[in-house]
Amino acid sequence: SYNLPALFAKLNVQYTINGNGEILVNQQLAVDTSKKSMPMLLRFGMKWVLPEDYNTIEYYGRGPHENYQDRNLGAAVGIYNQTVDQQHTPYMRPQETGTKTDIRWYKIINSKGTGLLIQSDGLLSMSALHYFDSDLDDGDKKGQRHSGDLKPRKQTQLNIDHLQMGLGSVTSWGDLPLPQYLLPYKNYSYQFKISPISK
Repeated sequence: SYNLPALFAKLNVQYTINGNGEILVNQQLAVDTSKKSMPMLLRFGMKWVLPEDYNTIEYYGRGPHENYQDRNLGAAVGIYNQTVDQQHTPYMRPQETGTKTDIRWYKIINSKGTGLLIQSDGLLSMSALHYFDSDLDDGDKKGQRHSGDLKPRKQTQLNIDHLQMGLGSVTSWGDLPLPQYLLPYKNYSYQFKISPISK
């Protein structure tokens, strides 16, 4: 259990591990809305950094291109096999990229054919990149960087999200998403299972 006093909230994470090496992860955010108005969330989920060589993904969800909850009707639900390198879109300025929505299951595998299978009883939003969040977003300052300036990492950052806020920009690049694609300050919970993949 994590106390988040600045957010007037508590985060509870429970890991249940069985004899097959599977991990059931349950995460709950409990907020106190009586305190004061709080900003909305950008995403609710977990971030993992995997070691070098986790370079192949296979998933059942929307694709093959990146898509977000308010930009996914043109991405057909199917089973896709891709590399982690293919997940990054080199936008002029480095930014969030590579997300896939409506994930039923998601595998990430190394060159030896071993890896992880992530499943949930609900739809997930996921991404895998050879970049960390800090590589893609330099904060409010927004330096004059370009995607060509980035250097891929050997590790893979894996995002396993219950929800991520939509992209917005319905009328201009400064607009927030429509209300149904926001993540207001409230209670959230989700769970997923991680199973080992062996060759």
